[in-house]
Amino acid sequence: MDNSLLQTIQSLEERAEQLERAAAALRRDLKQVLLDLAHPETIVATYEIGNETIAVTLGDVEAVRARLTRPRSEHVVREVALAYKLAENLPAVEPDEEEQLLLDLLNAYRQEVIAQGGGLDDDEIEAFLRGDTKSSLPRAVLDTNVVVAAMTTR
Repeated sequence: MDNSLLQTIQSLEERAEQLERAAAALRRDLKQVLLDLAHPETIVATYEIGNETIAVTLGDVEAVRARLTRPRSEHVVREVALAYKLAENLPAVEPDEEEQLLLDLLNAYRQEVIAQGGGLDDDEIEAFLRGDTKSSLPRAVLDTNVVVAAMTTR
């Protein structure tokens, strides 16, 4: 046999081995897809926010629970998982911008309270900045605070 024929045979053998490896990888991927379809991730809660439906899965809840330093109720864990999901869809914000957004939100609330003849005491402001949900701040402000807290922990 001449040299070119021998090189062609070797080249074809190498190509056949590559195709066999690729076929094995495809079989593994197909098996994983079939397993995923057979055992879909359990959805534990769905939330309607605006025109969007957001599903919180068992995996999302377990990921949040793993990060907690002390036990929390299932409802709280689901809410935090929702905050993380919402934060994933938010555009990336620089820390300076994030701080300014938070200060603008607090300032808007302060102006609203003053317009109604009230005022904010230091304890309320500190509770807001800590993310204390027992604060007397309106629910919309607290919800925004949860999302901002989730953004800062990404």
